[in-house]
Amino acid sequence: MNTTSTMPKQTMRFSSEEVDLMRSNLHENDTLLKIVRKRLLQMPLSESEESLLTKLIPKGSDLSRLIKKTVHPELDGDAPFFQMIDLYLNTDVKDKPEELAIINILARETMTKYFDEVFAKFYDFDGSFDITFKGFTENAKERASGDTTDLCADFLARNTILNHVDFQLSQLLILAGSKKESAEEKETRLKKNSTK
Repeated sequence: MNTTSTMPKQTMRFSSEEVDLMRSNLHENDTLLKIVRKRLLQMPLSESEESLLTKLIPKGSDLSRLIKKTVHPELDGDAPFFQMIDLYLNTDVKDKPEELAIINILARETMTKYFDEVFAKFYDFDGSFDITFKGFTENAKERASGDTTDLCADFLARNTILNHVDFQLSQLLILAGSKKESAEEKETRLKKNSTK
């Protein structure tokens, strides 16, 4: 007998256990997620922020893996259909001239490498980064006098990282604030939806 057929099907990117983890750790916890945002954008943290981050999101914990999955997703063959994503998925290349498509591709590559490094050094508060967030905009005038492809890609990567981090962390807050349905409530909702 196939045991997976009796399990409820996961229809979204996050499992019910992951949503429960969000609810128990992140519900109305803007402060913690703002500290995470600072870390992801390589902004300095106070000692109390470092302590809070390591205490509430310990290295290697389910919550640390969930934050990485949210901000820096990797392709997962077991994800529900149409829920498999990575940072390259929404790269804007369709119907773009080659020059713009290349800038978008390079920006996503930079963004992916940036998050690779940020998550590898997430708890190394004294370490330095090879790809710095401030570095995206440094020496812009000087860089604009030569081949500008990398400069354009860096600015696009920077702005995409900013938007992406805020969007994904706000998604965590929204899901953390979602109401947990009982089995009866879910059944009633599904019946209502099926009669529409």
